[in-house]
Amino acid sequence: MTWTAPTVNGGSAIIDYRISWDQGGSTFAVLASGVTSTSYSTTATLTANTVYKFKVESRNVFGYSLTFSNEVSIRAASVPTPPQSLANNAVVTASGTVGLTWAAPSSNGGSPIIDYQISFKTGTAAFTVLATGVTTTSYTASSLTPDAIYTFKVTARTLVGLGQDSSEVSIRAATIPSVQAAPTTIVNTNVSVTIDPRQLAEGREHGCVC
Repeated sequence: MTWTAPTVNGGSAIIDYRISWDQGGSTFAVLASGVTSTSYSTTATLTANTVYKFKVESRNVFGYSLTFSNEVSIRAASVPTPPQSLANNAVVTASGTVGLTWAAPSSNGGSPIIDYQISFKTGTAAFTVLATGVTTTSYTASSLTPDAIYTFKVTARTLVGLGQDSSEVSIRAATIPSVQAAPTTIVNTNVSVTIDPRQLAEGREHGCVC
């Protein structure tokens, strides 16, 4: 919390400040005294998502001020909600590589998002952390096994800690297409050749442009 010095110091320089709080109830108690700056961060253990009220007194050589500052209500931050819309970035995904994109959580819990953690697994294995400290809403996972299916999830982090996991998404690390069979013709004249349409369909399935 921050505040400004009194407009009138009573004829004696301000020595320090005393902060009181209501601890989530209705009775104020001293939280800190001897604060010599006009800002304070509490290290008290707070209950996430609970509203606390604070007020400040100033002190000079004659004692503490007769009145408090205005009261301010502050909600103790909670962990962020899950990142949204985790999906395959098809532009990036290639052989042995998977591209991921997502959107920020709908709520940061009252504290700015610092970064993201990406976890992954294959099959029925447990999730393991793939990357931490990701500061954008996209990530490229490389050195994966081509044609293997990986399941990913993303978690946002604030000063409060890691939030809730995103929904999971399963993506195949692409591989090159198999070799296309030699085409066969069903009509062959001196002016045209017609290729079996089943060969064309199979070619498209394998990534072949005929």
